[in-house]
Amino acid sequence: MYTIMGKVLSIILILVTNFCLAQKKGQEKRNADFQNKWMKTAEESLRNNEISKAFVAFGYVSLIDSLSEKGKIAHTKVDSLRSILRAELVKNFTGTWKWKNTGSNWGISDTNKDVKKDKILIISDESLFFYEVDKKTNRRRLIKHEKITFNNIQGMFPSFSELIYSDNQIWGYSLKNDGKILHVTNTGELNKNNNRTEIVCGNTEMIYERIK
Repeated sequence: MYTIMGKVLSIILILVTNFCLAQKKGQEKRNADFQNKWMKTAEESLRNNEISKAFVAFGYVSLIDSLSEKGKIAHTKVDSLRSILRAELVKNFTGTWKWKNTGSNWGISDTNKDVKKDKILIISDESLFFYEVDKKTNRRRLIKHEKITFNNIQGMFPSFSELIYSDNQIWGYSLKNDGKILHVTNTGELNKNNNRTEIVCGNTEMIYERIK
């Protein structure tokens, strides 16, 4: 009886092992297919000088399997393109911005019409200055100052434009309407273990319009 049971267990073990190996090979093939697809997109984007699109595509190649040959190549490309895109971002969002509204993908919660003070954001090449300005007296008060510190901890999606504030909140910056509108979106938080949380729904988003 024990001999029969041992044979049955051996057969089950072989079947499970073969199944796991097949699953692993299937996953490796899917990863390779995804990497090939995104690598082609990345290289084509580079040829068309679409740096941001190329960055994202290379980022996906690296995220899928960072230890593969394509993953290592993509990681190097990501590092190089990130520096270029960040320098361009700082150059383009430098200026004076007036807060327009706050909301999320659930809708707008506050607008400039709802408050007695304007919220002004002044961005230099090194810092962010947040002010409140009385609408009647035009008196300005500095609320917060943040050094421009980019986040290098990768989340679910490739990003080059996230900043880490002094309270460890992570905010993504993006420009719309040919640089006339600035979106600032809370995407997560840096924790004590130097890892990040990630907000994927209901992100707080503040919208500013350029005034200078």
